[in-house]
Amino acid sequence: MPTNISYFDTKLQADTGIQEQIKNCLASYLFPNLDFAVTRIYENATTPEELQNYKDKTPQFSNGEKVYFASEDVRQKIYPEKSDGAAYGSLVFTPCNDFKELKNLKILVVDDETGENGGKIPNDKAKFLVGDCYGRMSSDLAYELTGTTNTPLQFRLGIKPQEGSEIHRIAKGTLAPARLLENLGQPTISRTQDGRLKTKTGYDLILATSSFKGRKDESKIQPGEYNITVGIGVKTLAQYGLHSLGTQILVNYPKGVKADILPRIELAAQRLAEVQSDPRKIAQYFIEKNEKQLQLRGQNVSVTESTTLAHNEQDKDETNLDETDLESNEQQDNQHFYSILKNCVEHHPQLLEHPNIVNKLTTLIRKEWTDIATGRAIKFQSGLAQPSLELQKDEVCVPYLPEGEKLIVTRSPLINSNGVITLTNKHLPKFANEQGTIHIHPETAAAYLQADFDGDRLAFEKASLYPILTAEIEEKQLPENRHTEVIKAEKQKYIAETFGEIAIAASANKIGLIANNIQKAVALQNEVDSLPDEEKEKFLSSLKYQCLSIKTIDVHKLDIPEEKKQQCISIQQKANLLLTSNTIAGQEIAK
Repeated sequence: MPTNISYFDTKLQADTGIQEQIKNCLASYLFPNLDFAVTRIYENATTPEELQNYKDKTPQFSNGEKVYFASEDVRQKIYPEKSDGAAYGSLVFTPCNDFKELKNLKILVVDDETGENGGKIPNDKAKFLVGDCYGRMSSDLAYELTGTTNTPLQFRLGIKPQEGSEIHRIAKGTLAPARLLENLGQPTISRTQDGRLKTKTGYDLILATSSFKGRKDESKIQPGEYNITVGIGVKTLAQYGLHSLGTQILVNYPKGVKADILPRIELAAQRLAEVQSDPRKIAQYFIEKNEKQLQLRGQNVSVTESTTLAHNEQDKDETNLDETDLESNEQQDNQHFYSILKNCVEHHPQLLEHPNIVNKLTTLIRKEWTDIATGRAIKFQSGLAQPSLELQKDEVCVPYLPEGEKLIVTRSPLINSNGVITLTNKHLPKFANEQGTIHIHPETAAAYLQADFDGDRLAFEKASLYPILTAEIEEKQLPENRHTEVIKAEKQKYIAETFGEIAIAASANKIGLIANNIQKAVALQNEVDSLPDEEKEKFLSSLKYQCLSIKTIDVHKLDIPEEKKQQCISIQQKANLLLTSNTIAGQEIAK
């Protein structure tokens, strides 16, 4: 069910001849006969006027720099608020690995904050079944969607107008299999297409109200029971993988880096230097690295095998693909390359000198050195985040790691050291056979990791492998050392006359810039802390000069908005305070 979308250029107002095919997306399901086109926003160049229309199409949705045009006005059918077409525009065009229309599903919608569900089951019981964008699916439905009964998934869901649900709806999140759905609620009686009576017990799906996006007015989904037809796209399956740390995390922990990270980095560099000039050795190096990652993906492979074999001997590889493999043809091509590489090493070593093999290995070596230089060679394990109210706030559940093991847990993107914590692993029997997940108390996920459960992945590793790093992490989590809490803001409504203005404003994503500036600030702080005493006076003198420069600027003469002037004045006040402090500190050093 692919959607073919033509690209056009906003400046030329002409088709570029390029087409993008998006497979298994909600646009194909909700609007099958609609003609779409897409363009890109050029930073500081594209104007709202250029995004008003293109031929017979008008802008309906946006995602980052992309703006999607359609031959009909369909945005208001799923997003009554115009700005939601930018806030949630990506959901309509998210490619999924599989998509099915499922008829006559019995669905229970639960308010994940209160447990309210229309009185079908006790609220306190219902609250344990959902989370922020997290729901449950019956074992039969899980098998129909994934071929297994123990693998959670990330989904996209669309509802067309029908009896029992008169408007378009769209939802996203994760679903986990749960046999207990079969025994919930009261039996319902319905008629099949041939007129026979049918009795059904339990639910096919339990969905959280937070999964439904774009309707905040009286038309928003109400908790309760629904018997409707839906379209469900399986975006990814839960899968264990690897997570590179890199500078974003490591910059916060100079002691841990020196004691625990640098020795590993140096060892990795030494090993790579020893093998990179020998074609057979470097090929074996990358084969072993790839096999190690594949082994991690199959941590629960024995469980998966036993579950799968009970259902018609399905190919196990279909349920053990990494998330990136599912989303990227490039990753699948890489697996094909590793298969060729292994055959070369074992049977045809002379082919290692083939230009195509040499070029690919050269690229891999270059990337490996980059990862070593930036700390990305240090990798934690990772899994799909799932909530559990059965855990304490200082606990986490990773089924294949020992119970009681202390784990370092984090998530990208990382704002500061508040987002790296240690938790104790606890086994929950109900999740023992679940594939690819890490369960965490929802309050811990929100407060420390700014995580929800719509597909976020958490990185984790045994704390015992990094003792000094662990001690530094725990030191920075002490109340007196924590940074000011970052509150995850609600999506704000854009105030604009046209959707083009909204799309341009929404495309200005500064998250990467902010993260880089935070890294710079932390690195400078660590650098200052580590200055030898004989260099501190020189540094303070330089800082004093910079503060004097800032202090002497006449902010009121700057051609900037008034609110920016107030921010500049605040910086001047801080510079003046710092100037006074540095003068005193300099005098102390001079003594």
